[in-house]
Parts: sequence; C-alpha cells; structure tokens
Amino acid sequence: MELALGLLPSAVFPGGSIYVLPKEGWARRVRGTFGNFLARMSPDRAHAVLTVDVDGDYTVSVRAPLANPCGADELCRRFASGNGRVGAAGIGRLPHDRLSDFMRAFDKAFGVSVAVTGDTPP
Repeated sequence: MELALGLLPSAVFPGGSIYVLPKEGWARRVRGTFGNFLARMSPDRAHAVLTVDVDGDYTVSVRAPLANPCGADELCRRFASGNGRVGAAGIGRLPHDRLSDFMRAFDKAFGVSVAVTGDTPP
C-alpha cells in the first residue's frame, strides 16, 4: 500500500480519478484495498484502480462514490468480463486498446451533472 499511496492518478475527471498501477506483483495485491482506501478518503468521488497483466491488458476495480454508491456495476458491464455490485464492480480483462474507451465511460458514468435551465446563451 505504501507504494500505491506514492502514486499520482493517471486521469482525473470532475467526478473521480483513475489510477493505473505499474506492472508489479505488489500492484495486483493492493488493487482492491487501494480502491477502498481512495473511496474512504474522497467519498464524493468515484475511483478506478487498474493493474496490468502479463499480456499488457488490464484488470479493473471500480468504486462508486460512497456518498452516492451507484453506477459501478453498469459501467463495468459495458465491457466484456465486467460485473459487480452497484457500489463496487470490476472488469476481469480490459484489452489495452480499450483503455481510452473505459476512461471516457468512467467520466460519463460519474461526471458531475450540469443543470439545464432551458435558457439559451446570447
């Protein structure tokens, strides 16, 4: 965990952050624990923690915001091998060429809602 705590997020969005941990044994062992830690430290934000497997693909762990624990399962089910609960879900194998698709979907799933007033700008 000490090594994970020294990392910066790989992507930061209005509603959450994504961490891609290095291709190391320790990273696979702390993926879920680190995700839970991030959720407790920032309960209003979503978190995703990814580790790299031997083929260069990713294993993904997603935590919805603790303050509004929903959407993690829907996000992960958009990808093959994705499943889980509304507050915590994962993807068993995310192909490396789908990482940007996952990041966009994460941002959309947990992005900050903008109120629409019906007014049009001048």
